[in-house]
Formats: sequence, structure tokens, C-alpha cells
Amino acid sequence: MPTSIYRTSGLMRFLLFAANFLSIAALPGAAQRVTLKIVRQHSNASCISGQISINGKIMGYTLERPWQGNLPLISSIPVGTYSAFVRTETKDKWRIELRDVPKRGNIQLHIGNFVADSLGCILIGRNLTDNLCTLTDSQAAFNSFKLEFAKAAGGEPDSEVPVTVIIEGAT
Repeated sequence: MPTSIYRTSGLMRFLLFAANFLSIAALPGAAQRVTLKIVRQHSNASCISGQISINGKIMGYTLERPWQGNLPLISSIPVGTYSAFVRTETKDKWRIELRDVPKRGNIQLHIGNFVADSLGCILIGRNLTDNLCTLTDSQAAFNSFKLEFAKAAGGEPDSEVPVTVIIEGAT
């Protein structure tokens, strides 16, 4: 019996030791951190457009309202790094929502082909038209984005997935 207690306590010591060096997110079944990067490549009085990637894999193009001093509902948001989460209480049941955007709330990544489809949010599409201010195939691009996000997160995405959104480039 003392050998059994010794083995158990030795196993417990090992697990406690290992827990200090292993990230819980690295364990099977745990959500993995997902990094979304938006690189703004075009900016004019009508829009801002660029590319979006998930953990370095380019997934499509983005479209935003033009920079108007970060005014709610009519401006794009400032460049920066934001934490985010999967929001499922929306009409389409799945969006990424940014946290702690200065002087703004409810900034989301969602479906839309035209600047008018956004009230300060970021739209995702498969391609940009020649004017660089209209997306194409937003629904298909967003579906692909969600699938890749789920893979990057280590499974089915939910509100527990840690998300970082990096926005850089033109304003």
C-alpha cells in the first residue's frame, strides 16, 4: 500500500510540475488561441479595404467605412490590437466581436458586400471589385472563414475561444 501512495503522489507532483509549463489551450479538446490579422491596403473617401488572415493564412478581403475620426456608426475603427470573442446571439448566429475598441461598441466581423452594409463593422468577402470598395461573394467567404476559424480553434468555435484581432495599415 505505501508504494501505491508513493506512485500516486509522484504522479500528482509530476502533473503539478507539468501544469506550470504546459498551456491548458495546448491540451486536446481545449480551444486554441486564434489570431486574425487585417491588413488595410486601400483607403479613400468612400472606404477602406484590405486582406484578412487567420493565423497567417489569407482568407479573403475586408471592407470598412472610411476613417471619420472614429465616430460611431460612420467611421472605421483605429488600427491596433484587440481581444475578441465569438458572438452567437446575432441573427446569423456567429460573428467575431471586438472588445475594448476606444469609444466604440459592438464592432463585429460579418457578412456584407457594400460599405452601406456596415455601421462601423468589418465586412468579409472573397474578392474586391475594381473600385476596391465593394466585396463579392461575402456569404461564401464568411462560411469558409468560419470553417477555417473552427480548425484554428481546435474544434467547434464558441465563446470560449481566445481571439486576437490585429488591424494595421491605412486609415
